[in-house]
Amino acid sequence: MIPRNEIHLGRHLRDWRLRQGLSQEGAARKLGVAASTWGHWETGARLPTPRLLLLLREMTGMSIGYLMCENSENCSHQRQLDPYPE
Repeated sequence: MIPRNEIHLGRHLRDWRLRQGLSQEGAARKLGVAASTWGHWETGARLPTPRLLLLLREMTGMSIGYLMCENSENCSHQRQLDPYPE
């Protein structure tokens, strides 16, 4: 069974990637990981390491709490660190 927070992380990463107009390969390249690694995160098969989670936070502009949050619409965590991440 896949832990629920892995699924939520994957959904947030997928939504961010699609809003950026990136493929899994493009998002992975931007972060410096293999496309298969990014794909595992999106499907919830794996979680990023703490170091990569921090890099994801910087790249997406989303707080770690938000990335892991189940209810993105009513999440008590700050959604965006920067409303216009590069």
